Amino acid sequence: MSGVHIDMKTEQLNTIVLAQNVGIIALGMVAISILWVFLIFKAIYSELKKEARRREKELEALNEVALAVGQSLDLDKVLDNALKSVIKIGSFDVGFIYLLNQDKNVLEIATVYGEIPEALAGKLSTLQLGQEV
Repeated sequence: MSGVHIDMKTEQLNTIVLAQNVGIIALGMVAISILWVFLIFKAIYSELKKEARRREKELEALNEVALAVGQSLDLDKVLDNALKSVIKIGSFDVGFIYLLNQDKNVLEIATVYGEIPEALAGKLSTLQLGQEV
């Protein structure tokens, strides 16, 4: 009988050790799941921060343009200041603003910032409505 008793205790100990191992594995799986959730949250948060920064930059540009427009009643000055603000915020090298010539039904450059290459200057000075650039 003592042999059976020892075998039962050994079997019970093996069951306890197996249960502990299963518990440790389950705990490890929970920890891995929590880590994945954290990493996904961090990636989403990072994207949201980038989007917030982009929108903040857009609002800053709109504010700069609004300030530029409000500084003068002279249309040429207003357009020039507005374009400079957009160029500064966007870190562009070249920019231009077109206005509609209603008599000719074409778009004409009203103001330019930076240097347009001569090969393009003639092509860009006046655009037909709907014309691709």
